[in-house]
Amino acid sequence: RGSGLKVSTNFPMFLSKLIAKLRPQGRVVSTALAQYIIEDTGDDATKTQAWLSSYDFINLMIYNKNMDTYTKELTWWTTQRHIDKGKLTWGVDYTGGTGADAVKALTTASKAYGGVMAWELSSKGALALWKDTQDSL
Repeated sequence: RGSGLKVSTNFPMFLSKLIAKLRPQGRVVSTALAQYIIEDTGDDATKTQAWLSSYDFINLMIYNKNMDTYTKELTWWTTQRHIDKGKLTWGVDYTGGTGADAVKALTTASKAYGGVMAWELSSKGALALWKDTQDSL
């Protein structure tokens, strides 16, 4: 299960060219990543730091109901990968798999970081949960 994000691939050069093209246009460059994807780079993990830090935001693919999972992964991103807290947005599941109280707690806690990335708001239940969460904050 390799991530394919090795330094020996064309990915770092592709990202550099993409950033050079988009940033002068005032565009934000972000990605959605999970901890295991970066860990899967193996020996290249330390070499990924330059391109990993180049993103404006990293949308974390955590999508969990448990705050401890968020805490562990956020600690890994800030201490092991040295990514600024303000660049880390939390992936929060609004599809109904997570209760309203958990979503509110996660959304509130994410304010100390880069905020939230809502996954899938197309269902009525998800949209209602999103609106309820925003109205209460």
